Amino acid sequence: MTDSQVADESFLVLMNDFLASGEVPGLFQDDELENIIGAMKPQVKFLGLQDTRENCWKLFIEKVRRQLKVILCFSPVGSTLRVRARRFPAVVNCTAIDWFHEWPQDALVSVSSRFLEETGDMEPAVKVSISQFMAYVHMSVKEMSKTYLATERRYNYTTPKTFLEQIKLYQNLLSKKRSELTARIERLEKGLTKLQSTTSQVDDLKAKLAVQEAELKQKNEDADKLIHVVGVETEKVSKEKALADEEELKVQAINTNVSEKQRACETDLAKAEPALVAAQEALDTLNKNNLTELKSFGSPPQAVVNVTAAVMVLTARGGKIPKDKSWKAAKVMMGKVDAFLDALKNFDKEHIPEACLRAFHVVPRGCPGQASRRDPHPGVGGPRGQDTEGQTLLIEDVPETVEPVLEHLLGRNTTRKGRYIRIGEKEVEYHPRFRLILHTKNFNPHYKPEVQAQCTLINFLVTREGLEDQLLAAVVAKERPDLETLKANLTKSQNEFKIKLKELEDSLLARLSAAGGDFLGDTALVENLETTKRTATEIEEKVREAKATEIQINVARENYRPAAERASLLYFILSDLNTINPMYQFSLKAFHGVFEKAIQRTAPSDDAKQRVMNLTDEITYSVYSYTARGLFERDKLIFLAQVAFQVLAIKKEVNPVELDFLLRFPSKAGVTSPVDFLQPQGWGGIKVLSEMEAFKNLDSDIEGSAKRWRKLVESEVPEKEAFPKEWKNKSSLQKLCVLRCLRPDRMSYAIRNFVEEKMGSKFVEGRSTDLFEVYKESSPSTPLFFILSPGVDPLEDVEALGKKLNFTIDNGRIHNVSLGQGQEVVAEQALELAAAQGHWVILQNIHLVARWLGALEQAVERHSRGSHSEYRVFLSAEAAPSPGAHVIPQGLLENAIKITNEPPAGMEANLHKALDLFTQDTLETCSKETEFKCILFALCYFHAVVTERRKFGAEGWNRSYPFSNGDLTISVNVLYNYLEANPRVPWDDLRYLFGEIMYGGHITDDWDRRLCRTYLSEYIHAEALEGDVFLAPGFRIPPSLDYEGYHRYITENLPPESPHLYGLHPNAEIGFLTAASDRLFRTLLEMQPKESDAGGVSGVSREEKVKSVLEEIVARLPEPFSMAELMARAADRTPYVVVVLQECERMNILTQEMRRSLTELDLGLKGELTVTADMEELANALFYDTVPAPWARHAYPSLLSLGAWYTDLLLRVRELDVWTTGFALPATVWLSGFFNPQSFLTAVMQSTARKNEWPLDKMCLAVEVTKKNREDITAPPREGAYVHGLFMEGARWDAPAGGIADARLKEPAPPMPVIAVRAVPAARLDTTNGYECPVYKTRMRGPTYVWTFNLKTKERAAKWILAAVALLLQT
Repeated sequence: MTDSQVADESFLVLMNDFLASGEVPGLFQDDELENIIGAMKPQVKFLGLQDTRENCWKLFIEKVRRQLKVILCFSPVGSTLRVRARRFPAVVNCTAIDWFHEWPQDALVSVSSRFLEETGDMEPAVKVSISQFMAYVHMSVKEMSKTYLATERRYNYTTPKTFLEQIKLYQNLLSKKRSELTARIERLEKGLTKLQSTTSQVDDLKAKLAVQEAELKQKNEDADKLIHVVGVETEKVSKEKALADEEELKVQAINTNVSEKQRACETDLAKAEPALVAAQEALDTLNKNNLTELKSFGSPPQAVVNVTAAVMVLTARGGKIPKDKSWKAAKVMMGKVDAFLDALKNFDKEHIPEACLRAFHVVPRGCPGQASRRDPHPGVGGPRGQDTEGQTLLIEDVPETVEPVLEHLLGRNTTRKGRYIRIGEKEVEYHPRFRLILHTKNFNPHYKPEVQAQCTLINFLVTREGLEDQLLAAVVAKERPDLETLKANLTKSQNEFKIKLKELEDSLLARLSAAGGDFLGDTALVENLETTKRTATEIEEKVREAKATEIQINVARENYRPAAERASLLYFILSDLNTINPMYQFSLKAFHGVFEKAIQRTAPSDDAKQRVMNLTDEITYSVYSYTARGLFERDKLIFLAQVAFQVLAIKKEVNPVELDFLLRFPSKAGVTSPVDFLQPQGWGGIKVLSEMEAFKNLDSDIEGSAKRWRKLVESEVPEKEAFPKEWKNKSSLQKLCVLRCLRPDRMSYAIRNFVEEKMGSKFVEGRSTDLFEVYKESSPSTPLFFILSPGVDPLEDVEALGKKLNFTIDNGRIHNVSLGQGQEVVAEQALELAAAQGHWVILQNIHLVARWLGALEQAVERHSRGSHSEYRVFLSAEAAPSPGAHVIPQGLLENAIKITNEPPAGMEANLHKALDLFTQDTLETCSKETEFKCILFALCYFHAVVTERRKFGAEGWNRSYPFSNGDLTISVNVLYNYLEANPRVPWDDLRYLFGEIMYGGHITDDWDRRLCRTYLSEYIHAEALEGDVFLAPGFRIPPSLDYEGYHRYITENLPPESPHLYGLHPNAEIGFLTAASDRLFRTLLEMQPKESDAGGVSGVSREEKVKSVLEEIVARLPEPFSMAELMARAADRTPYVVVVLQECERMNILTQEMRRSLTELDLGLKGELTVTADMEELANALFYDTVPAPWARHAYPSLLSLGAWYTDLLLRVRELDVWTTGFALPATVWLSGFFNPQSFLTAVMQSTARKNEWPLDKMCLAVEVTKKNREDITAPPREGAYVHGLFMEGARWDAPAGGIADARLKEPAPPMPVIAVRAVPAARLDTTNGYECPVYKTRMRGPTYVWTFNLKTKERAAKWILAAVALLLQT
């Protein structure tokens, strides 16, 4: 059984059971079981055992296991076999595994030599050379396949079968070429021989000609004399001619009569002849089997009876027509099949008796032609016989797994000397000229080696150079149609010239070789020679002219190449966008449309150079506009930056090493910044930069001119500031490199400015999508596809557009289907109706019906042709949270016009949008108008805050929530009802309803719920009616205004966008801006052309870099802790000792996984193991400096890059080493160094509980922040423990004042002093003037929650809640 026969994994359940036990449950029916038991009884008795059912069955199974051989052929490529081995252990445990390794070089040479022995007419030395070259080709393709995988992420395999196919191909080609060459040599030799013989013939003819000229002169004289005599005789003849003419007229009349009769006979003969020939051919197809089968018919069709009756009439002996011409009589006539068949074949058709012919015309004709030429029952299968032409079959849309039914066909496993092949259960005839073509729509299919060995895999994806030439032809055809037409005609003419010359040569050589001995006697041949010579000369002259013209044309065409080159570059950047999000799919066909429209829109210019510049710019902008409307806001800058960098790279205007630094941002680890305005990572980057020639002495200059550099670093917009001294003269890219070290948070703005400088301001202007303009570009074959975002509904925009164009749901011209269970049929019916009648179909949320999307793709494609011109399809779907969860078919996406709908950005836009949900009428509905308007405005601000706070990431909300406009409108309805129903404003009830139900219904995290409650308690309370409530610093709740007045108040009074509007510190923005910049550069790095991966800072290849990182990690990887030894030494199992032992175990699991995976990858890179998907992912992680996913699963949460993560891991190991030396509690414990810090904090409580005999469930931790650093602590406290390694985010700890204080600018997470942690009874915990501060492991917060520390504060706790103040174990 092979891989391809495992159509379903459930097959292996049975196979696993069978291998393990020798039986398959439920395989036999009851009666079959009884037969088996019965058959086994004598054998059981023979063995001297009781013939019980159990013994019989046991013996049967033993015999089966002994005699039945099972051979499993599974491919080790990918993870399939590994997964199966885990799920079905008997596949490995109960089999003898025989690994088929790839053939080494020696084996390849040996095999090729063996096959070449059969090839004759070849020198032994040549055979040796060819066999070695074949092996070399195979090995070099194998190596190139590895490079291909590394650079293009595409799979190509070499297997023994491909090597054998190579040998077979060589032998076939050799044989074919030899035959062709031999024929051509023979033809040429014959031609030359003929020409040589002709030369001697011409010499003979010249001699004969001289003799004949003298004879001709004498004969001319004799002729003159004869003419005189003839003149005299002519007169006599004239008289006799007159008599002859009279006689001729009589004869002519007789001839005319005869000719007419002859023509009539010939016409009848011409009509009868095809039927005669057809009948003869039909007769030749008959055989004994046909006639035997015919005789067996009980009552055949009437047409068959008519034919047999006709045969009885025509073959009647002596012209005696039989009276009985029935089917019964016919069967008697065919009694002896062989004799009857001979009689038919030897029938004398030239002498048919007259009586038979007359009687034949009376028999009903029926379908004599067809009936006599076919077998009585034609076969259901394909055409019969080897004379039928083999055809080509194309199977489209083949997935990565080829159907098992095609296995024999792909392997060409024929039977019966190659004439038959098995397809499924049937054996069908196989024609040697049959061809099979498989086609896939997959962008990057991964076919198994065995499939690749059986097929010729052709990559039909367009190349950058190929597309450039296509687009050059298109742009020249638009700009200079005369040139392109001339070029096309020239190409056509040159091809025709080549064909004509070849035809003339072949014709000439064929005639020469076929000519007889008298060459000059063949007038046609001589004339053909002259024509050939004349035509060849003419063609050669035309070819010379054409080549000269082509050079001129190409020079003119090349002027337009920059535009084609830019367009081709843009398309390939578009193609790469799906690596960011699988929703970003674009077809080449759609791109061509954008390209051609851009040419039409380009500003004209008489200057060709300027025109080409205009074309290039317009093409770039048109493609950007087309693409950007389908990209999320965060991805537009990535697209623009990639375009800018690639365009500059083509122009050789960027230094690859500098670009590599900007994207990777390598930072020297373990350095301390000498200036307080730079973090260690930033200074590490500066140190790396300073090693490049262009940045020499940068580090010493920053240190020496700290004041000037501080001013730049602390500027609000450093990207717009001038650099100090000579650094201001650096290139834009060089300034970006420096700025990434100094202010990583401002890099998105810096890149935007860079794009604006290099490409123009129009590329960075925010533009809203005009749906009507987009609609004009759509068609029945081009749907509109809305990529959804939370809280945005494009349906309203589509309905508004439809209303303008007289398409509404009410008039039945819009069909709106929201996809979900059972709606697929409704959608299909809507598409059918709309395509026929020209309606619009809106299919919402198609991502919810993943299984139906294939059918939808086919339906949309089917209706794209021949439908009503006004028919349109509008689709909407959410982007998947990860590429693996993506379900939308490529065909739907790439042919559609994609539009992203995102909520507005910024507080002002969100506040206006929230207010837009209401009208002046809304403000006037409530009897308590002042209270209603005041609370409604506060709710709008609250809605804008909670919605837009998401952009601050984990510092905004621990988890992301789908707050929508509906939450606000329902809350306002509740507000109206409660105000109308109560004499006084029920503040507490309203806050509860809004915070716990309307908005709180979405919230799942307790800390987020606290935040939501705090916002409401700050915004919605009685003082708001007196105008004393500030929604943000400098922004009060407005007085009672009308609807437009509120909008004006927002525009005029809302402070500029800043984290202060949300109650956050400005540092919060640094975090999310830095994260956005990191994502920008990481994505750009992954999108760089793979060749540039080899051009990193050190100029090493991708594989070398991976090996280097791998070796560096392995060299420093610590040995595992000896748990047995530690257990033996840890006699006193205190809670702290238990914790440290658990930590050592966890560290062992992590380091063992690291060692295992790195060893496996090392073997894979050396070629000793097949590189699996897991190995490839590990190599990618090492290359991109990210922590591999399998390691992260065994580790602790961390956001560090791989280099920093590994340094941190080694520090953790060292800490555990120190602790386990004597198992004494360290003076101060590095809380961040634990896999599970909760376990240590719990141990603090357990120790105190045991010591004081307090119940553990009634205890809690009390924390006191000391004024000391780690170095100041020399011994642990008497109670509890000192902990260090914590950082505060959102604020800072003011040590002198002993409380939380506002953070300093650009210090997002300052370190905390040492904290004393001790356990106390919960009843004694002092919570006055305290802030319940959550402790998290990383900035990701949420699931990394550890504990809650009660910290002292002189401010209200609400301030720190809104500011998202938390303690982090790692920044």
